[in-house]
Amino acid sequence: MFPILGRRGFCIILLVISSLWVSDVFLPILYAVAFPAADFREIVQALELRGTSPPEATIAVQRVIAAAGPLRRAALVSTYSKVGVTLQLGAKHQTKRTQEGYIAWFENRHKPILLLIEHTQIDNSVKTYEIGEGEPTSVIRALGFPLLALAISAYMVRRKKPIAVISPTI
Repeated sequence: MFPILGRRGFCIILLVISSLWVSDVFLPILYAVAFPAADFREIVQALELRGTSPPEATIAVQRVIAAAGPLRRAALVSTYSKVGVTLQLGAKHQTKRTQEGYIAWFENRHKPILLLIEHTQIDNSVKTYEIGEGEPTSVIRALGFPLLALAISAYMVRRKKPIAVISPTI
């Protein structure tokens, strides 16, 4: 397949690509843990009944507490950010959406849930917050596949006898 690289070189390239994939997934999470956004931290503290939430999120926080009870514990597991620009008849609108996902334990729930807190800001002025429940398997897929690819590629590089790469015959 890659006659110049050989099997070992191919395995090393796979290791580098999977390492980049893992860093692409986990570095934003580590950054969010090291430097938490103030509004998300305030919302989590308000859900724990230890503080007040931003004014735009008060209703959403009250709904969650009424439905599931106070938050007992939360662990950050995902972060997502997106900026979009819409052009309409000479007007430019910028939308910034940030989402953090937490594995959360509530008083009125027996099992942990994936708590998603989303902040949407339009044109640096209108802010909205949404708090909802996500699908836990999405976190497993998002975090598990890069780690699995890294483990397989590291195994292939460390293996004494290289794994045969199947190439199509012409």
